[in-house]
Amino acid sequence: MTAYRAERSPILTSNASLTFSFVAWKLLCLGTVFALGEACASDNDPATSSSNGTSAASGTGGVPAIDNWDIAQQNQRLGRALNLGNCLDAPKEGDWGAVLTKQDFVQAAALGFDSVRVPVRWSAHVAAEPPYAIDEGFLERVDWAVAQALSNHLRAVVDVHHFVSLMAQPAQYADVLTSIWKQLAEHYKNYGPELYFELLNEPTGEVTAALWNAWAPQLISTIRESNPKRSIIVGGVGNSIGGLLGLELSEDPYLIGTFHFYDPQQFAFQGLDSSLGTGAPGGKKWYGSESDVSVINAQFQQVVDWQTRHGRPILLGEFGTSNLADIDSRVRYTAYIADYASSRGWSYAIWDNHGDMAIRNQATGEVYQGIIDALMRPKETFEATRVALPPVTLPTGPSVLIDDFEDALGDRPDQTFVMSAKASVTGSTADHSEWSCSADPTTNWVGVNDAPLVTYEMAASKNLKTNMHDAVGNVGFAGKGLRFAGQLGGNSSYASVGVGLQGQFGVDWLDLTALTALSFRAKGTGVMRMMLVSDYCLNHYAAGQNWGQIGMDFTLDSDWSQFVLNVADFDASPWSPAAQDGVTWAKVRDRITYLAFGFSGALAGPVEVYLDDVRLHGIGYDAFGFNYSEP
Repeated sequence: MTAYRAERSPILTSNASLTFSFVAWKLLCLGTVFALGEACASDNDPATSSSNGTSAASGTGGVPAIDNWDIAQQNQRLGRALNLGNCLDAPKEGDWGAVLTKQDFVQAAALGFDSVRVPVRWSAHVAAEPPYAIDEGFLERVDWAVAQALSNHLRAVVDVHHFVSLMAQPAQYADVLTSIWKQLAEHYKNYGPELYFELLNEPTGEVTAALWNAWAPQLISTIRESNPKRSIIVGGVGNSIGGLLGLELSEDPYLIGTFHFYDPQQFAFQGLDSSLGTGAPGGKKWYGSESDVSVINAQFQQVVDWQTRHGRPILLGEFGTSNLADIDSRVRYTAYIADYASSRGWSYAIWDNHGDMAIRNQATGEVYQGIIDALMRPKETFEATRVALPPVTLPTGPSVLIDDFEDALGDRPDQTFVMSAKASVTGSTADHSEWSCSADPTTNWVGVNDAPLVTYEMAASKNLKTNMHDAVGNVGFAGKGLRFAGQLGGNSSYASVGVGLQGQFGVDWLDLTALTALSFRAKGTGVMRMMLVSDYCLNHYAAGQNWGQIGMDFTLDSDWSQFVLNVADFDASPWSPAAQDGVTWAKVRDRITYLAFGFSGALAGPVEVYLDDVRLHGIGYDAFGFNYSEP
């Protein structure tokens, strides 16, 4: 997980759905936590705390010793875990405003957690020359953390976190990673099964899937020299679902597969400065509606299928939400993911105890009780807090109907409502782009109405009609509408339909400075993205990369829904050059060329979309060069 260094003021809200008995039990636990914290104030100084790992590992004063190393039971024992991030994984503990104390472990146990995951930046504490010895003082500090976990009846996961140099220069630092695990394996070889190893957090950068699939078995073999049964946790590239699907594991019987999950990223990371480029303004909600959960279900089903094929237990090693998200959304989201994980037998670890995605207010220490309930009683909490039908309110004021596919002017796909209206009022025959398909040439998407795909690019080069000419039918919300369906391949990067908004390309850029929202009706399957395309990047990138896309994601239901996408929520597409260039709506709003509704290639599988009543809010028809009043 990328660490968030700037501490912010999170929102504290109580969960009204709690039962009295559960609240009373929690208060009793928390009272114990704070009482212990006050009684042991001097013990909270990490510099004066000593390690007692071996005795705890053998069952004395800690987790009862067990002899059963069965990997399925080992994963079950991990249960509900808490990430203790932003401490030992900082360049130096304390650099990011957080230091581990005894109370972190006491509180985790009192709240009901079964385990803690301890992210560790070992690479900042090894010698520069072979054999890359780990600093003894830092190793003792990690020993202390493990001992604190075990003495509080918590299992402990120790990983290799934030090995930045390795990600940039894997060939140069591969021996360092091997040496770290050789030393750790030897150091902890006498610990019981309550201690787990995790090979590498989020391998990224130059650590490709092929390289990681070659390395992981070697690292496992290194650990097995001294730890023949130690539970080892292994994820794929990026610890993403896609990375897990591409992970190749040996026949070793003591391995646990893992992945991390922060989707939808615009919700989970809102307001945070993420290295993933997905930081977004606050105000994004997660309701737990049919469309919300269907998107997560589709992604998680891939993990279930992988688990079935490979017969490996699963740890959802990280998931969480920004403290800047509203607490009700955070509770619903956390509860749904925890419920799904527990129903599939996965263990799961929330991110985290410190930082901008924490389970508690870092200024006051007050726990976000709703999130704890979501982790400990997920199904009950989700059902009590979900909003099956999120409220939608259409903006008031001026608006422009882009298309309803059935207007009195005889609208058709090659002339939108707005251009038909302009022609009827002014007699203008100005050139205007038609609704058209656009798709990655490698996609196996079959196009509109199951016809062979004819994209805008193909039509322009071969003088063909696009599929849009046949796409309007009696499939709309109250009559006609636009339908497109087909199959996205796993290697496809995009597929979309859209319409030009300007007149002559490169001259009549549309000024949408006053735009406040875009609304439409839609139904179907999957996740879509509304995109407004600008030429802002025209002078910033080479030919073929001179576009920028601003918009937002939305999820489709099987029934018609009214969608209102507010300008305040628009962000650059993560895969757009605009995102790389830090483009914002304020920079591109006066040079808009195109409106598109598209699928990400991450959504492999069948798609079907019905679209109707597309409207711009906050502007009038004069933005298109004429005056008009809708009948």
